[in-house]
Amino acid sequence: MSHLMNNYGRLPVSFDHGQGVWLWDKEGHKYLDALAGIAVNSVGHAHPRLVRAIADQASKLIHCSNYFNIDLQEKVAEKLVEHSGLEAVFFCNSGLEANECAIKIARKFGHAKSIEVPNIIVLKHAFHGRSIATLSATGNPSVREDFSPYTEGFIFVDESDLDGIRKIVEDAGYELALLEKYTDKGQLLEAVADVDALIVRSDKVTAEVIAAAKNLKIVVRAGAGYDNVDLAAASARGIVVMNTPGQNSNAVAELALAMMIFMSRNRFTPGTGTELQGKTLGIHAYGNVGRLVGRKGKALGMNVVAYDPFIADGAVFEADGVKKVASVEELYRVSDFLSLHIPATAQTKGSIGYDLMMSMPKGATLVNTARKEVIDEEGVVRAMTEREDLKYITDIAAGNQAELDEKFGKRVFATAKKMGAETAEANVNAGLAAANQIVDFLKNGNTRFQVNK
Repeated sequence: MSHLMNNYGRLPVSFDHGQGVWLWDKEGHKYLDALAGIAVNSVGHAHPRLVRAIADQASKLIHCSNYFNIDLQEKVAEKLVEHSGLEAVFFCNSGLEANECAIKIARKFGHAKSIEVPNIIVLKHAFHGRSIATLSATGNPSVREDFSPYTEGFIFVDESDLDGIRKIVEDAGYELALLEKYTDKGQLLEAVADVDALIVRSDKVTAEVIAAAKNLKIVVRAGAGYDNVDLAAASARGIVVMNTPGQNSNAVAELALAMMIFMSRNRFTPGTGTELQGKTLGIHAYGNVGRLVGRKGKALGMNVVAYDPFIADGAVFEADGVKKVASVEELYRVSDFLSLHIPATAQTKGSIGYDLMMSMPKGATLVNTARKEVIDEEGVVRAMTEREDLKYITDIAAGNQAELDEKFGKRVFATAKKMGAETAEANVNAGLAAANQIVDFLKNGNTRFQVNK
C-alpha cells in the first residue's frame, strides 16, 4: 500500500530511464513522452549537455536564495526580455505560482488606483491551479468542490463578452438592454429613449441619437477610437463620453505585424520576398498599440525606432530597447516598415503623404492601422507612381482604393473592413471594460477615460 496521498490518480507505470523523447519503464516497455512533465519540461531526457550542466552545477552549488545575486539567473532573464519584448522577469516554480503572482499584481495595481475591491475577470471554463486563490479563480465545479470558502474578487464570464457585460451591469444593480442587428434608425432611437448609459462598438452616436436619449449620462465606445460619437452634441448635453484604451491594443498590434509579413512576402503570391529580421521598424506614435508593435518587432529581430512628440521621457523608449528619433521626417527616412498609430485630429488629417513616403528607404512599406483620414490619398498615389518600390497596406480602405488597386496591383492592399480589433479577445476585453467604466461612473463619478473634457 502506498503512503502517498492519491490526489493524482496515478497510473500503474513506473519509469526507469529516458532518452530524448522516449521513456522506458521498469519492465523495459518503450513509450513516446507526449506529456513533457505536463508541458513544463520540454527539454527531453538525458541529453549529454544537459546532464553535464546539471552535474557541474550540483558539484558547486545546489541552491542559492534569491536574496543574493545569481549570475545565471540574470543571463536567462536578459535573454527572456530580449526575445519577449517585455521589461522584466520574475521566475516562478509553476504555473500556479505564476497565477498567484499575477493575482497579487492585479490587486496591488487596483489598490494603487484607489479601487477598494479590485475584481479580476476570469473565464468560467478555465483552470488556473489548485491553491485556494487559483481555485477561487477557477469556474469548473468539479475542480472547486469541497474547498470552500473561496477567495473573493473574481468575476466569472463566458467566452462571450455579452454574458460578462450582463453580469457586471446587473451585479451593480442596473438593467442591461440589448439592441442587436436592428434594421432601421427608428429602432435605435426608440431603444435609447430611456437609457442612462450606452455602450457602442461601430454604431454611430449622432446628434439625433443623443437628442432622443433624454436620460443619457454616459456613452462608452468599446474600443480606442471614438470618431463615431458626436462629441460636441454630447458635451452640449453634459454627457460624458469615454473610450476603452488599451483593450484592443494587442489585436491591432498583431494585425500590424501580420500586414508587414503579408506585404514582405508579396501578398503570399509566387515570387521572392524579404524577411523582417534585420529591417528597421518605425513606430509613428508610441502609445498602447505602438509599444506592442515595437516589442513584437524586436522579438522578430527588427531594429525599432519611434517618434512621439507627446512622450518627453526618453526612458520610456529605452526601457523597450527602442531608439527615439528627433522628428517625424527622420522616422520615415530610416524606416523599412512604418507602422502608423496617430489619431485623426485637425493637426494630423492628411499629414501622411507624398513627401514622407518619398523619403522612405528603397522597398519600404507603409502600414496603416490607425485612421483613413490621416492619409493624403492623392499624395500616396503620386509617391507610388514615382517610386515603383514603395508599398502601402491599410486596415482602412482609402477613398480612392479602386484607383490604388488598379495602378499598383500587389504593391497595395486594404482589408475589406476595419479588422484591427476584430478578435474574440478584443471584443471581450473592450466590452467588459466598457461595462466596468459605466458602473464606476454611475456609482463613483469616475471620469478617468473621458474624451470630451
